[in-house]
Amino acid sequence: MECPVPVSRKTNRKISFLSNRVRRLLKSGSMRGFTLVELAIVLIIVGLLIGVGANMVGPLTKRVKLNESRDDLNKAKEAVVSFSMSRGRLPCPDVNNDGLEDLTGAVCTACPNPPCRFPNVTLNIKGTDAWQSFLRYDAVDTLTPTTINSQNYCVALYETINNAGIGANTILPIVTNTADPDDNQITTAGNGYTVAAVIISTGEDVTLTGKNSNNNREYEMASNPFDDVVRNDLVMDIPLGELMGKGCNSSNTVLKVYIPAARSAKIPSGSGTCLDGGAAVFAYLPLNSNVDYWNAIGCPAAPTATYTFQTLATTDWNGPAGTRRNGEVNANNTDH
Repeated sequence: MECPVPVSRKTNRKISFLSNRVRRLLKSGSMRGFTLVELAIVLIIVGLLIGVGANMVGPLTKRVKLNESRDDLNKAKEAVVSFSMSRGRLPCPDVNNDGLEDLTGAVCTACPNPPCRFPNVTLNIKGTDAWQSFLRYDAVDTLTPTTINSQNYCVALYETINNAGIGANTILPIVTNTADPDDNQITTAGNGYTVAAVIISTGEDVTLTGKNSNNNREYEMASNPFDDVVRNDLVMDIPLGELMGKGCNSSNTVLKVYIPAARSAKIPSGSGTCLDGGAAVFAYLPLNSNVDYWNAIGCPAAPTATYTFQTLATTDWNGPAGTRRNGEVNANNTDH
């Protein structure tokens, strides 16, 4: 048999005081309950608050994920820019969905249905958006070959900028506004521009929409209207001029000049060193410089010709419209 727990006199006095207090309140009528009308009003108010809150959850969640995905795209862009500055070229897209860039020889493996997957493993960065969908990626062909390096990267970039035309001479990929038709080219000047690269989040529906979905290399401009029907993708482009401004100047914008076999050259013109040609003989030449060229080895007597390699806006080594030399040229001003 359990013994009763002793209660102190102090505790008894507290219990007695509370009991008397409750008894007086009941007698005075100050603790009356809610009426049915009051309860109904309270329930209506609570229901309205719950309804408003429930309706706000969806839009707020979407906004949070949109902001998170924009942050993912910004980080992906920074990773691409850092790669280009350190490697002297842009990373290739991931074609086989393993997160690694895919190369066939010295050039990117062709993406069958662009845009392909972002090469996040190569760049050592997260490769998905807030909806856990893989980011998509495309990059300009003139800046991705492994023959581009830190020496001739800037001149290849400079050449791409100056050759980025419209119509049949459009260099892909491009981003265009809503006035430009989806025809894989810039139809009218001012409707779009060639980009170094584009990175895309498929958004809430995890599906490419608008121009991004047509398996060509024309994409929606980031400023195009965003909605849930025509386009709900997030687009981040990397302008050619931004790359040029971040890593290039007059001293590192140089051209890789090859000397053909059985020929010779002085690079730059008037230099004391004569270079006899061969399969892999080349020298780097700053823009706005000359090359003395001979149709024989040993640089005998007067040069056969002196070529001025100026800016890409000239016809000197720019070639016909649409020609892109990727920062490489032969000393006799022919395509390498």
